[in-house]
Amino acid sequence: MRPIFLALLLLLLTAAAVPAAEQTFSQFAVDLPDGWTSDERPGFQSGHPDEYMLLLGKRGEETVEAHITIFILPNQDKMDARTFAARMRELQDAPSELQQEDGMWTFRGTPRSRALAMETLTRVNADDARILIIMEQDPAGLGTDKVVRSLRGLTPASKALLGR
Repeated sequence: MRPIFLALLLLLLTAAAVPAAEQTFSQFAVDLPDGWTSDERPGFQSGHPDEYMLLLGKRGEETVEAHITIFILPNQDKMDARTFAARMRELQDAPSELQQEDGMWTFRGTPRSRALAMETLTRVNADDARILIIMEQDPAGLGTDKVVRSLRGLTPASKALLGR
């Protein structure tokens, strides 16, 4: 019995999760688990410096295992976070009700886009100048919420939008 117990203990110790490594970008720092990739795209749409996108994720051999997309966009219409989140919610299939969590408006739904057609948790915050959108897709249950909780703003604007 003792050899089996020792073998199980050894297996548990070697199966421990690999610690996340801090990755630093222009707007955020984040703890990314081993095997995750990142792609930062400032000015991603028009080249304007107020547009920002950060892609974080892990891809399996044939499918996305986890994906997080973070946008900072100009708040051209001066919308509050709840109003913007409600408008995004209308563009989803089977959306949940809006909720406020950790200073952000959140909902779950499936975007009507073939590229993003899986359940997504969307988080939104805004100020008069910018809108923060965080979209999490975690079909393999790898813990995108833990990665998002590790986000740290590196500029006054990104800190304020994260509320941390």
